[in-house]
Amino acid sequence: MNHLQMRYATAETKDAVLTALRAAGNFDGTLADVMAGLTERTLKDTRRLGADLHDAMTGRLTGAVDAATEIGAEMGIAARMIMAGTLRGAGQVGRSTVDIANESAATLVLGAYEVGSNVVDVAQGAVAGAMDSAPALGVSVEEAATAAAQGALRGAGDIDRTSWREVRRALLDSVQGFDLALPENRPLSFI
Repeated sequence: MNHLQMRYATAETKDAVLTALRAAGNFDGTLADVMAGLTERTLKDTRRLGADLHDAMTGRLTGAVDAATEIGAEMGIAARMIMAGTLRGAGQVGRSTVDIANESAATLVLGAYEVGSNVVDVAQGAVAGAMDSAPALGVSVEEAATAAAQGALRGAGDIDRTSWREVRRALLDSVQGFDLALPENRPLSFI
């Protein structure tokens, strides 16, 4: 997938999300349903692996974040629904939901940064969405939360040191009851 195709996926997703949200007149479940359908279609319609699949999903997730920002959605709730829908769509085609949760969380955080949204709220929402989805997808809540938290932290690390610290602190404060296995120091590869 080239840059132009990724931009098309982003624009297509943004338009689909905006259209669905405006038609529904509410946010309840609509965003998750749209993302489930788009994710399922993307994963079914492609036999892409590696970078191509990553680019396709990046376009989908970035478009959804952009649409949610445009309508003035609370981004923690939007990220929760985007993650839940993405994992449901991936599960419907038998894709590894833990890997998808990790990559999606990183992409959501970076997408939030690109559109000027609060990356901490998005990180927390992404982890909550993964936790909500875990039982239906056959993984433990801890496994889903850890994968999403590690992805969100990786995305924050790609932004800057301050974002990494803030996201790490917020995730440790908001997810109680088990160890997220988050590093105590920002990895050197992010510096």
